[in-house]
Amino acid sequence: MNTNAHAKTPDQQECNKTLAALAAAGDRSALGQLWEINRWFLVQKLGRWYRKNRDTAQAHGLTMEDLKQEGFFAVQYAAEHYSPEKGSFTTFLAIAVKRQISLTIRGDHSMSVTMGNGRQAQISANPLNSCTSLDAPLSADDEDGYTLAGLLPDPAASAEFEAAEADIYIEELHAVLEDAMKKLSQNEIDVIRCIYWEGHEMTEIATDKKISRNRIEQIKHNALNKLARNLQIRRFADASGSK
Repeated sequence: MNTNAHAKTPDQQECNKTLAALAAAGDRSALGQLWEINRWFLVQKLGRWYRKNRDTAQAHGLTMEDLKQEGFFAVQYAAEHYSPEKGSFTTFLAIAVKRQISLTIRGDHSMSVTMGNGRQAQISANPLNSCTSLDAPLSADDEDGYTLAGLLPDPAASAEFEAAEADIYIEELHAVLEDAMKKLSQNEIDVIRCIYWEGHEMTEIATDKKISRNRIEQIKHNALNKLARNLQIRRFADASGSK
């Protein structure tokens, strides 16, 4: 398949930068949307690594599905450490993917979970610590010999479907973000566009607008807070999560 057909469009690059900023500020729904619109990119990167390093993956009990789950943590790390000055979000995400694979192979990766008593605890995210063989029967009483591996979708067929679905999702999300931006002040719109969509540094914007860099930082902070509270964005995230 021609991967150029799914190159990052300006719409997705703009969405990536805006959602990464919201996710870094603690917006969990934005993080989920950021993962959603980059799923195809992650499948490509992780799939390429898996094909080249299948023996290493199998030696550590890693399946392609395990790597896809690790892709979420790569997105989370990228969102927390990305800034527009570092270039495109996807370039930084590619680095985060390599980092996540390395952590997973070493078994150093842990994740935070909420226990039954409501407290947070760190547990290992190494799939070897809680793995179930794909070749194991679905049930001890299963006389037909069905296994989990037999129920998994064909990767090539599902990848085509996910790519087409991602294109539609990105288009819809960009429209929602554009509409949400209309509720910001003109100053806030200008600053968000300049930083996250055009890649300008805050010092550069401050000079152009003849105001202090601190003021630009304040405008950016206020705008991101408004977007994080925007009902249209939250409804879109809720609707997407329920599909």
